[in-house]
Amino acid sequence: MNVYYVTKRPGYVTQMFKEENLVKYDKDYLAKYSNYDKLFNEALNFNRVQTLLQYTSPHTLLDVGYGDGTFLEKCKKNIPYLYGYDVSDVDPPEGIFRVSEEALRWKYDVVTFFDSLEHVPERDIVSYLRKFDTKCFMISVPWFHSTASQEWFMNWKHRRENEHLHFFDSFGLISILNEIGYKVVHVSNIEDSIRPSEDDKPNILTVIAIRND
Repeated sequence: MNVYYVTKRPGYVTQMFKEENLVKYDKDYLAKYSNYDKLFNEALNFNRVQTLLQYTSPHTLLDVGYGDGTFLEKCKKNIPYLYGYDVSDVDPPEGIFRVSEEALRWKYDVVTFFDSLEHVPERDIVSYLRKFDTKCFMISVPWFHSTASQEWFMNWKHRRENEHLHFFDSFGLISILNEIGYKVVHVSNIEDSIRPSEDDKPNILTVIAIRND
């Protein structure tokens, strides 16, 4: 192991990292994931949209870490104003507004993180999430199992040094969202029907949280 991990709070572990060692999110990185089956991507992102719409009917949505933009493309029929932020130089789909880091502080009805929150190079993830002015978060991350053995963690496919920096179990993510003023209304591993686990544990944690107004 070339990196160190610290338990910040129950259900939340973070990697201690140096900026210069982090993975570069460029076109070459995205190309590794562009080989996913098209039907896989279609089904995954259709399910994400339909799950979100069970809880809210937003006019504005920001997707943080939009990747190839498939989720935003799927949102077009239901959400009028769509925004995307990504550290890569890949543009979002046509009709999607690409925003700067400063614009993350704008007001949005919904902010989404799909396979992105675990990559954020922030040492204080609670303060990072506090800066968003949104009515609703939808977050999907690899499901960390804090009660599993160290051997499981060391061999876990989602433990990627200098790439995945934050690991949450359901309790850890829910408690963070509660702390910053949100009520969690949905917790599931719904994406496992498309992205199955390699063992008997849930693979992807999906959470939807609504702000306490």
